Amino acid sequence: MTTDAQFPSIKTEISEFCEEFANILAPFEAVLREAREEVQGKTDSDALQHPIAGISDAHHRLETLISKVEEQQAYVIIFGPLKSGKSTLMNAISATYVSEVTSLPAYPCLVHVKYGDTYKFVASRYNGEKLTYADNKSLQLLIQDSHEMLAARLREAEERGEEFEPGVHYPEALRRIDVEVPAKNLQESLAVLVDTPGLYSRMKFGYDLMTREFRNSAACAVFVVKTDTLFLEQVFEEFGDLLNLFSRIFLVVNVDSNKRDLEPDGSFKPSLESESPGEVIRAFESLVMSAPLRKAAEEGRLKIYPIDLLNAASAALMQAQEPKAKEAEVPEEAAETNEADSSDDSEVEVVAEAVSETQSTREDPTRAFSVFLNDLTQYLNSNDYLHEFMGDSLNLGKRLAGEIQNHCSAESTGKFRERQAGLRRELQEVQARLNAIEKLETLNWNESFSRLRGENRRGAESFSKNLREETEGKAIQALDNWFESDESLSDLQQKWDEIFESCHITNPWRYGWCSNFKDFITG
Repeated sequence: MTTDAQFPSIKTEISEFCEEFANILAPFEAVLREAREEVQGKTDSDALQHPIAGISDAHHRLETLISKVEEQQAYVIIFGPLKSGKSTLMNAISATYVSEVTSLPAYPCLVHVKYGDTYKFVASRYNGEKLTYADNKSLQLLIQDSHEMLAARLREAEERGEEFEPGVHYPEALRRIDVEVPAKNLQESLAVLVDTPGLYSRMKFGYDLMTREFRNSAACAVFVVKTDTLFLEQVFEEFGDLLNLFSRIFLVVNVDSNKRDLEPDGSFKPSLESESPGEVIRAFESLVMSAPLRKAAEEGRLKIYPIDLLNAASAALMQAQEPKAKEAEVPEEAAETNEADSSDDSEVEVVAEAVSETQSTREDPTRAFSVFLNDLTQYLNSNDYLHEFMGDSLNLGKRLAGEIQNHCSAESTGKFRERQAGLRRELQEVQARLNAIEKLETLNWNESFSRLRGENRRGAESFSKNLREETEGKAIQALDNWFESDESLSDLQQKWDEIFESCHITNPWRYGWCSNFKDFITG
């Protein structure tokens, strides 16, 4: 496979717009960054956690917008289910092996890949912190640790019945990875490849992050899906939202040219997918494609390309490694002749390609990559894209300003003031307790309790005296009544026991009470 198609840099006509717009945004970003750093970690986290998370999110997207405008970057958003071939497509587009540095299985963060003189990795957290690494190994260790903690925090939020928000529940989570690779294709095109979290994973907020990140920020996207899952309705559940989000979507169906089916005699034959991928696509269009997808395809906003991504990436990587020795060996005269001949033939070739583009694309998955890359290049170099680039940039700037205003609105500040009033009340109550404790510490406890003990003793003596007098009076009365009756001595003793029991005296003789009666009874 060979192709001359490369991503274009955005046209120079918008350079003046980009420079002026970036100059407007820069002071706004500086003030927002200073405000976020001033507030973070220095105030009550419970009262301001949602505004802080919102401001951090807006600041992050503002940084992305400024970078896009300053460098006139063309974002190519690549999304799809897990293990659909997104990283392989990135290898093919950049003609550089980036799979190793972009493969973050199931981790819900965005990976931006662009040109750099050397490999460089920058991890951005939701709280705004940035970590820079020179090698992929250190980055992978960070991602592994963050993934485990993220999963734990996600489970905790689910157990509480809360919808997980990483900016609130785990601000240290990784939001985005920026990767710089020495890829010539990316250098010449100023393209930024964005690998998105695999859709339909448990951490659904990664997909929501992608839609927030690129609303009014990127005009086109590439959706990658394998033929094995092409006919599953679940794969296209979110596609309606994506059609509203992006002006143009390129649907890449990742086919396997080496796939085989089993014959009745036990031998193998090429499968329909490998022998005639166009039939698979036609079946999808007629049997599965929903009305919104069909409408987008009819309007030219959705195009489908069956591509053997593995072979396409392999060819691109090998082509990037081939020396240009053959060009040097061609004699100058022959080169001029060939150039003239090719110029004459080019117009015929373009017409022929235009006539048979659909059929050739669907029947040759290797050549389909060249057609896909050429279509993508033409779109990114079109007036439609340039218009959308400027319009999206302005709309995103307006949206971010509105979000910041909402986060600093009367409602947010009102909640914060309510929290402040509550804290003041709590502080006053705590201060009152502290004052009481200090006062108690100054008291002479021995003197205070000595007076109390004296009072208790005098009260006990008075109570004891009254109780003795009352009991003796009742006992004497019982004795008088006994003298006038025929009752026995045991009857008298029983009555005295009842009198003592009614006065809660269990052993009156122990305290010397009623000693006269005791002597009388015992003779």
